[in-house]
Amino acid sequence: MDKNMKILEWIIKEIKPNLIKTINFKYTSYKIKHIAEGELGFYVDNEDIIKAMEFLCIDSVDSKCTPLNKCYPISKKWFDSKRMKGCINE
Repeated sequence: MDKNMKILEWIIKEIKPNLIKTINFKYTSYKIKHIAEGELGFYVDNEDIIKAMEFLCIDSVDSKCTPLNKCYPISKKWFDSKRMKGCINE
């Protein structure tokens, strides 16, 4: 299975069930990329996340800090669960 398919499957398993109605501006595609790297075990480019989320029709808006990153309607609870597992360093 190629890298892009693994990323898509990870997003379907991890993120799709945790979508909410409003955009979460606290975390961006860049943070999601780091979580994905930790869980998938290989380098993931920010653009890989953005393209996969777009392919899966997950809404996004440009980050307030930089348009290179996107923000998504992902629950805070999901990010908190990743922090508890050590996937997020803040």
